Amino acid sequence: MGNFSQLKAKKELRNLLFFDGNKILILDSLGIYPKDIHPDILILTQSPKTNLSRLLERTKPKIVVADASNYRSYINLWKATCLKEKIPFHATVEKGFYRLE
Repeated sequence: MGNFSQLKAKKELRNLLFFDGNKILILDSLGIYPKDIHPDILILTQSPKTNLSRLLERTKPKIVVADASNYRSYINLWKATCLKEKIPFHATVEKGFYRLE
């Protein structure tokens, strides 16, 4: 938008995606997610204020990915929680992008 361009369409970001057979749940700053969902990948963005251990217990994801838009202190807490729950954790601020394979 900074170069005098115009948007042709505006799409709402959905919080549930499917890619290559993986169910991906995106949890943003609102912290709202469907109760009866079991994603393969949980993406945390924009520092959601949520109890991660309760969320992991309900959703049982295979991996948790935190992008670089999150507070560093939140990332450290989430990393410790995932280690305790024995769920792989990937922080893009530390390890770079996450590749779906």
